[in-house]
Order: sequence, then C-alpha cells, then structure tokens
Amino acid sequence: MKTIGIIEPYSSGLGLVTAAIELGYKVVILKNLSNHLPLPESIKEKCEVIDLPTNQENIFLDQVQKYQKKLKMQTILPGGELSVLLANQANRDLGLPGLHQNCWPTVKLKNEMRKVLDEAGLKNICYFVAQHFTEIPAIIEKVGFPCVIKPVNYAGSVAVSLASNPKELAKSLKTALSLEDYLCGYSLKRAAIIEQYIEGPEFSIEGFVENGEAQIVSVTEKILGPHPYFVERGHIVEAHLNQRVRDKIFQYVKKIITVMKINLGPFHMEIRLDQEEPILIEIAARLAGDHIIDLIHISKKIDLRKIMIQNYLNMPISVLQYSPPKIKKTAGIIYFIRDGLRSYNSVHGIDALKKLEGLEEYHLDIAPHEPIPEAVDYRGRIGYSIFSASSYEKLKNNLMQADRCLIFK
Repeated sequence: MKTIGIIEPYSSGLGLVTAAIELGYKVVILKNLSNHLPLPESIKEKCEVIDLPTNQENIFLDQVQKYQKKLKMQTILPGGELSVLLANQANRDLGLPGLHQNCWPTVKLKNEMRKVLDEAGLKNICYFVAQHFTEIPAIIEKVGFPCVIKPVNYAGSVAVSLASNPKELAKSLKTALSLEDYLCGYSLKRAAIIEQYIEGPEFSIEGFVENGEAQIVSVTEKILGPHPYFVERGHIVEAHLNQRVRDKIFQYVKKIITVMKINLGPFHMEIRLDQEEPILIEIAARLAGDHIIDLIHISKKIDLRKIMIQNYLNMPISVLQYSPPKIKKTAGIIYFIRDGLRSYNSVHGIDALKKLEGLEEYHLDIAPHEPIPEAVDYRGRIGYSIFSASSYEKLKNNLMQADRCLIFK
C-alpha cells in the first residue's frame, strides 16, 4: 500500500485522511503533538501519527528526510493554511510534485499578493503595508476612508476590521500589530495591510490547478455579519449570479492563477464585486474551510479532497467527472452567532430545527457553560447547521429559519 503524508490536518484538512484512505492509501500524519491544533480520536484511529516539530522548519525538514527512507511517501499534503509552505518545502526536498517556489510568497503574504497584481496590471485596490503606528498619517493619505485593516498572514478573519475615521484606524491597527508572533507555533510576520474598502458583495471561488490552468468548481456566496468586523456567518453553493458576471469572475480568476504562477493544487480565492467587476481580496493554496468543501460535495457530488490528493500526485483529473461542474442542488451553511452572549445554560428549538426540510447536519461547537468568545471572528460561532434545497430561494429561507429556531439561554 502506498503512503501519503499530511501535515497538521485541521478544519477541511481532517477530511483528507478519510479521502486518502478511500483512495487506497496509507496515511501518516506529521504533527507537533504539543501545539493547540487538536487531532480527533476518530482520525488517530485511521492512521499513523508521528510527532515532529512542525514549528521548527529546518529540524522538521531534516527529520522528514530520515523518515522518508522508511515511509516512502508519495506526497506530503498541507492539512491547512499554516502548513502550505512547509508541505511544499518538504515535497521539493524529496523530489516530489509541489507548488513552484516562486509562488510561495504570494499565497502566504497578502502584501506580496497585491504586489503581483500591480506588476501584472490586473484590477487591484489601493493598499498600504504598516509595521508601526507612526505610519497612520501616510495610511490616511494613500488609502483614505473607509479602509480595511488585516494582518498580512493570519486567517479566519482574525483582527480584520473596518475603519471609518482616524480613531478607528488607530484601534484596529493596534489590534493587528499586537497579535502574537506565533500561531500554533508557526512564525508569523508582524505587519498589517490596510486596504481600500470595496462595498460590493463577497464571494469565494473554489477550484484546483491542473497543468498550470485553473479549473473552477464553485462560486460560493458569503453571508457576512455586520461591520466593523467581517465574520462569515454562512455560505451558499452555488452563488446566485447572472452569466455575464460569472464569466467575468472566471476570466479574472484564471488570470490571477496564471500571474501568480500557481501550478497545482486546490485554491480558495475571495473576491468582491465592484460594480460587477471582480477584485481579489485574498487567495490561499489550500482547501476552503467552513465546510464549503462539504457544501460542494452535497451540491455537485464533487470531492475536492480527493481531487487535491490526485492533483499533488500528478494524476490526471477526470474531465468527465469534474468539469464542468453541474449543479445538482443548492447547499448552504448558517452559523449560530449571538452577539453579546458570553455563555449559555441550555438551548431550545432543536426539535423544530430537525423538522426543517433539507437539514443535512447540525452541530454545536461550544457546549453549555463554556465561555463564548466575542463575535469578532470565527471563534465566536456557537455552532452551525447545513441544508440542501432544490433552489437558491428555498435554501436561503431554510438557513434563516434555522438561525431563528435555536434560542440559547
């Protein structure tokens, strides 16, 4: 049996384990067991787990070389955002397929991403990279208000907020520059990018790159919470767009993949529409989180986890199976967020939720009596429910009903 390595799987990366096993591979998880990314027991039972210092790049890469003599891994996959570069460094050292080194900075640092767009002459937004509060006057002069402040290489909408005046800018910049230098042991750059705010609707594009060409699988509609934050409260697959706008998005995405020299693997791209013209917000060379991969599978019967594995193994992806994706039904997720709620003793309305048409799954991530973080990023979401429906309108109605069903006391 051939072996696949996965570094620090979490979120959608946990599903890579099951997908690899279903494809007939043995799975070895390469993980720092002392960090804060828990590994469910159900995952541990399915594979071998090797404790390695994933937060110490050179030591990790040296140890992987030694283990490779025994394991003979066919590829090493990133289990999430934090391990994308580490996995591809390991693949490079082992002579295995991986992302070209010249695209590494653009999929890790938001400022490098913006720089590439400028150099390629693609539609972009005004931005400023800051490392100190003394730069606030220069930020105001170049970007103006309203503006969005975010760390250059965090994820999950952490420390991302909108500022409409100098006071809000100073507060948001302080938050972004005060983040820890390490996330789950991974070194991060202490810098913030301040961007011009685009008011239009936001979408994410999920797909993969084969032979250097983007294959787009889904355009996902985002349901965002109120400003000043950008908390993702839900997602819908497929987004309700006319063909003209959809064509513009596809053309823009394909150009971005080309200029960023992304040669293989999945991508998760976030865009906004400015008067029906797409503008890149962020890009990641990994699977989407927030169960978007599950929504795509429910809606289109396309398994992006299996595609990612085959992609990293340089196996051809079946055109008949995956392209173009045909919508079977619409799927969506709604997160339970209760602004101001810091804990709850009981939840009411679960029976009513279960009776709603099209319920696929529901789960509470934060149990009774546990503290609920402030709803400023993904950590403040109490739980979620996933639905499918025969139409976009029915699905959106079900998601809103589901959110109203549950009462936390």
